[in-house]
Amino acid sequence: MKSNLKDVMVNHSNKTLCEILRTRNKYTPEAIDLAIEESLKRGLLAGVGELDAKFPIAEEVSPLKKPKTEEEKGILKKASKDFNSKEGYLYLIGLTTGSYIFFTMGSIPIVPVVFIVLVFYCSFYYNKLLANILIWLGAFQVVAIFFALCTLIFNYL
Repeated sequence: MKSNLKDVMVNHSNKTLCEILRTRNKYTPEAIDLAIEESLKRGLLAGVGELDAKFPIAEEVSPLKKPKTEEEKGILKKASKDFNSKEGYLYLIGLTTGSYIFFTMGSIPIVPVVFIVLVFYCSFYYNKLLANILIWLGAFQVVAIFFALCTLIFNYL
């Protein structure tokens, strides 16, 4: 296995090796040792001692934990800004779907109401996972409305 992993490291580009060293907390110690060895051969590192200085471990901000550092807050702020730019469209999708269900079926549209509440929640307490789920749910609702309208049109023709 070690020779197979060594072949993999040899075939990686310099950029990929640098990325592996930055995210070394995600790899096995054996893989990191081979990446360091290959980096030393290629001259990406002068010595093992400069590993932490040249390639600090890049930590990702988990979407499910509260940010602690200013850097984590900045990452989440940028991501929430991206979500907030889509927020109006998501409200419109939820309202359209809810209106369609209410007027065609005469019942209270539970799924769109929950969708709108979650969009509202996510706009104040941003969560990357929830935001992605909401965007996908919004896309599915748009497709469902399109097919429902096509069905109505073909039924009346």
